[in-house]
Amino acid sequence: MKITVRARITHNRFPELIAKLPGAASAIVAKTAHNIQIDAKLNLIDKRAVDTGTLLNSIQADIKEFYAEVGPATDYAYFVEFGTRKMPARPYMIPAADKNEPLFIEAMERMLRSLA
Repeated sequence: MKITVRARITHNRFPELIAKLPGAASAIVAKTAHNIQIDAKLNLIDKRAVDTGTLLNSIQADIKEFYAEVGPATDYAYFVEFGTRKMPARPYMIPAADKNEPLFIEAMERMLRSLA
């Protein structure tokens, strides 16, 4: 049995989709980075881990086109997050990232579905 399939493209949307993808993905990365930054600061406040505000104010988001780093810029940030033998851990960055991970994935999936 011989089967022949013929397809004819009447409208090529690939250039349009390729043009939209970088901007949409970049916007989701930036929004997620800002949300992590805000949530980390709120976590510090909720855990009453704010004394002078230095750690709180040092949490910044460094956003590139498809990449972002969010974190504090103090020498003692690690000790607040993970604790020491004299001080209990008061996690603020990891919970912020964990909270936003599924939201990031869903936003990316929603964006890809909208391009179809």
